[in-house]
Amino acid sequence: MQFPSLNQICHLEGSINYTIVHLNNGHKKMFPYTLKKCEAFLSQIHGHSFIRIHKSYLVKKDSIKEIKTRPLNIVILNSGKELPLARRRKIK
Repeated sequence: MQFPSLNQICHLEGSINYTIVHLNNGHKKMFPYTLKKCEAFLSQIHGHSFIRIHKSYLVKKDSIKEIKTRPLNIVILNSGKELPLARRRKIK
């Protein structure tokens, strides 16, 4: 797998059998792998730098600006983008 460097990645979004990698500069790259496979690959290479916040999203811990649980569970990224946080996922 030829992923962009770790400092370029903001978050990953799963879309059926594809993964969209969102970069810090606003660009996107699509890879023909499931999000689960990308998560396994990144955990081998980068350890615990990424966290699964939802069945469709994997976020780099450094990209998280704020976590809100009221009224909705959302994660706000440094870029200002808001992503859903699954009720069963806990972020430490």
